[in-house]
Amino acid sequence: MKKLILTTAFISSFVLSGSLVAQPKLPSDKQVASVEQLQVDKKLNLNNVSMQQLSQVPGIGKSKASAILAFIKKNGALTDFEQLKSIKGVGKQTINKLKENFVIK
Repeated sequence: MKKLILTTAFISSFVLSGSLVAQPKLPSDKQVASVEQLQVDKKLNLNNVSMQQLSQVPGIGKSKASAILAFIKKNGALTDFEQLKSIKGVGKQTINKLKENFVIK
């Protein structure tokens, strides 16, 4: 009986200390980076999108999409989203929406 009480007390101390409780495994920095890269890889390259793809972004519409595509055609492939600020009607909000949906490669 004495042995049973000591064994129970010993096991209880491990359980209460968390030693036997499964600890959640946190993702490593490498895993987080690979998930972020997958999200980026799913985005379309803004330099290669169609009018339809671009105008489907909420707040862009056909008029802005047309202006963006004309800018790219006239000036060549974009290297940075900030280049689009020179287009009338394209500001910080529009650029943020574009960054959420596209990449520039």
